[in-house]
Order: sequence, then C-alpha cells, then structure tokens
Amino acid sequence: LIIRVNETCNAGCFMCKFKNNTDEYMFPLEEAKKLSKEVSFSSIKHIRFTGGEPLLLPHLPEIINLFKSSNIDVSLLHECK
Repeated sequence: LIIRVNETCNAGCFMCKFKNNTDEYMFPLEEAKKLSKEVSFSSIKHIRFTGGEPLLLPHLPEIINLFKSSNIDVSLLHECK
C-alpha cells in the first residue's frame, strides 16, 4: 500500500513538480489510526509512505509506529516528478 502523506517539499530540485511546494495537507494522525486497524486485518504486509517529502510530516514517527505495531513493514520514499 502506498500512502501519499503530503505534497510539501522543502527541496528545490529543478526536475520535481513538488519543488518548494507549500501545500498544507498533512496525512492526519487520526486517519492513520483508523487505517492501521483496517490494514491489520488485511493481506497488506508493506506500506510505503511518500510525498512530497514525508519527513516533513510532524507526526510521521507515530504513524510508523502504529503500522509497525501491527506487524506491517514500513518504508519511506521521497517522490520527485
């Protein structure tokens, strides 16, 4: 499962559509809590968080721990387009 947690990026990569994007959307912690419960009862074994820059999400460590506590593998991907 791939989840785009934001479209914000503080990098200025010339080839990226997220270059210096200041979109304010951030994947809500409450939504992550709901989703982690649903995923724990599914066949999903891996979740990849992407953005923009997922490391700009203030509560990303909490979200990662939610899924890891449900035995879901987690990875991060910085997406440039």
